[in-house]
Amino acid sequence: MLYKTEVTTNEIPSAELFDKYCIPDKIVPLCRDCPDYARAWSCPPGIPNSDSFRRYLYAAIVGVKVIYSDNALTQAADSPEAAEAVRADTYGKVKRKVLSALLSAEKLSPPSYTIAAGRCEICGRCARIDGLACRNPWALRYSFSALGFDLGRISEELLGIPLLWADKGLPPYNMAIYAFLSNSRTVPDFHIS
Repeated sequence: MLYKTEVTTNEIPSAELFDKYCIPDKIVPLCRDCPDYARAWSCPPGIPNSDSFRRYLYAAIVGVKVIYSDNALTQAADSPEAAEAVRADTYGKVKRKVLSALLSAEKLSPPSYTIAAGRCEICGRCARIDGLACRNPWALRYSFSALGFDLGRISEELLGIPLLWADKGLPPYNMAIYAFLSNSRTVPDFHIS
């Protein structure tokens, strides 16, 4: 196996999440340097303002630590393309599974909304690249960064796990961080295989 996962959760009032960790004037402009800027419907420009999600009372922060095996780290060190292939087959797979579980939880706990980990990866190639409308608008969820949240602080302060980066290959782990916003105190229960 190329990876294993560890899930960490924390629940806070939604107002605290937005007031302490959402700084769109500082974070959203950084999105311009991302290769997904204007190429994914989950990314700026043209997405809703973070204030449109303040109506929820609670935020369950869900952090999934994708821990790479030695084999995965060795494969990823070969080239940037190899690192991206390993990341897509591990971290990308986990992101899709968790999003699917949280979308199911939304149906069981309305009204609710999931803030996603990174860009949307539902479709292999986003229709926005071709100037077309989203093919799966029911599943499209905006990312923390796109809405202006400081993910580094959320990960360290709310989950107790620092984000890691690597100059070459992959870091020992990547974090997929979500927020399940709802009006009831519910941390979604799910398992990742």
